[in-house]
Amino acid sequence: GDVFATLLAMTDTVDSARGENPTNGRVEVPRDGFTVIMTTNIESMEELPAALKDRFPCAIRINEPHPNALADLPRNLREYARKMADAGNRRISLRQFYAYSKLRESHGDERAANLIFGDRSESFLDAMKVDTAW
Repeated sequence: GDVFATLLAMTDTVDSARGENPTNGRVEVPRDGFTVIMTTNIESMEELPAALKDRFPCAIRINEPHPNALADLPRNLREYARKMADAGNRRISLRQFYAYSKLRESHGDERAANLIFGDRSESFLDAMKVDTAW
């Protein structure tokens, strides 16, 4: 079926939050206390369709990674990773920082940056130099 229509139904009212399980044909209904929490990486809530936005009246914008997630990175990458998580269209995901960190162990900074960031690798390396110079 239509995934978006199912999502809208499941996040509407308790009466409409039901759907047929495609595997066994059973109609699934919410249990008492059923709630839905949505997470997204979109930059602006305006990107969400109005019908979906209407189902989530409370929005909390998280603009930086959890400190424990940053702690998994080498010390010299942490602050830059924190800043770049909320850099709009220049955003670099934490997953990309993890991948870069792992690859640079075996391939060096420049090669790892080229593999992970492609056309942005030179800018990334320059920014890293500036960021860690302070």
